[in-house]
Amino acid sequence: LSQDTDLEIFMTRNPKDPIDAKGYLSKELNATTWQKVFWGRAHWITKARKRYDCDTVVSIHTNAGGGSGVTSFYRNKRAGLRLASYITKEITRYSPLSYRGTKQRRFALLRGAPQGCLVECGFHDNPNDLKVLLDPKGVEQIAQGILKGILLNLS
Repeated sequence: LSQDTDLEIFMTRNPKDPIDAKGYLSKELNATTWQKVFWGRAHWITKARKRYDCDTVVSIHTNAGGGSGVTSFYRNKRAGLRLASYITKEITRYSPLSYRGTKQRRFALLRGAPQGCLVECGFHDNPNDLKVLLDPKGVEQIAQGILKGILLNLS
């Protein structure tokens, strides 16, 4: 992998980011309206994509429900499958989290993205996964896996 690859990265939910979804929308809408109108249709992420001219979206989550490990979801098979597969495999390569696979889903969050995936980085109700998620070294390993997956997708 080339270390000189130039990637511009931004976060949509960082409180210091100018398009933090919660802060951005709370100025215009009450919580009920925000949830119904914007979160359900993911308008705020579409605005973010257009504002920053994004060609790749990676939405990072944790899961719950009695499972363990990392899985990813893509919306558009041509554009998202490769990205999602690389990221999921690289996270499991760099971290102690297990591989749960890559699946196609029609998440609104990924609508309109030239390529994108939603990555569930472990289960916060699983003691072993939670240990990784709470450890700064574990978070760094997950981040390295995401970065390496993106870089592999670009190569």
